[in-house]
Amino acid sequence: MAGPLEELVKRIERRVERFEEDHGVTDAEVTIELADGAMHRVRTISAEPGFGFISFAPHGEDDDPQEIIVPLGAVRQVRIGAPGPEHAFGFAGTSTSGWQGVSGLSAGTGRRAMTAWGRARAASGRPPAPRT
Repeated sequence: MAGPLEELVKRIERRVERFEEDHGVTDAEVTIELADGAMHRVRTISAEPGFGFISFAPHGEDDDPQEIIVPLGAVRQVRIGAPGPEHAFGFAGTSTSGWQGVSGLSAGTGRRAMTAWGRARAASGRPPAPRT
């Protein structure tokens, strides 16, 4: 039987698949917002290492492989949407055997100016959230 974190990751993956089916999108864009305001466009997500922590591989600049491990409580929201014209990448699901590649361009982690959230934050005069 899968533990609660594994089940959560499976359910997120099912939601992404359902979103793609419902909206006719081939590669949905999945974004994780952390409690500190950092936004990450996600390539893969995993229930590892467990014990209340999850890991995800963000789309990085120059597609440098990286993985971020955070406590589940640090996740403010998971956003699923259609990629904009400037984003030619999507979500590949759970990474169980190395890097599951999603080919295409990457806009880079933390480049909030391309998101509606980043533009709204800048328009409000609030400083950008700290980068992790």
